[in-house]
Amino acid sequence: MSIFGITGVRLDNSGHIVSATITPIDAESKSPVGIPEDRDALEIASLIYKGETVYSLFIDKGQDGTVPGPQFTYVVYPDGSEGIELQEDVPGRTVTDLVQHSAWINTDQFSEVFRALKELRASLEKSCAEIASAVKGIRGGT
Repeated sequence: MSIFGITGVRLDNSGHIVSATITPIDAESKSPVGIPEDRDALEIASLIYKGETVYSLFIDKGQDGTVPGPQFTYVVYPDGSEGIELQEDVPGRTVTDLVQHSAWINTDQFSEVFRALKELRASLEKSCAEIASAVKGIRGGT
C-alpha cells in the first residue's frame, strides 16, 4: 500500500472537496517525496476505498516543512455522490486550513519550475559539450 499526502484542496459551494493537490509521501517521515498533482476528489476517494492511506499535510514554518494532520476518509454523501473528508477536525488542521494552503503549492507553478529546470539542464549539458570540444581542439584532438 502507498501513502499519500494532500497539501491543498478546492471546495464546492456546499463545502465538499472537489479536487486536491496530492503527492506520494515517505512512510516514516510523512514528508513529500514526489511532485504534487491536482486530482479530482473522486480519484482520491477511489484510492482510499482501495486501501491506500491519505494524510493531510500542513505547512509548518516553525518546523521548516510539512507536518502530517488527520487522515482522509472515503465518504458517501446523502445524494449518493462519493468524496473525501478528514476523519477528524483538529484545530489548525482542518479542511479550511488546507484551502488556505492550496495557494502555497500550485501544480502549474511546479510544472513551470520543473520545465525551467529541464531547460537549464539541457543548456548546461550543451555548454559542457562545447567546452569539452574546445578543450579537445586546444589539445590537438587528443
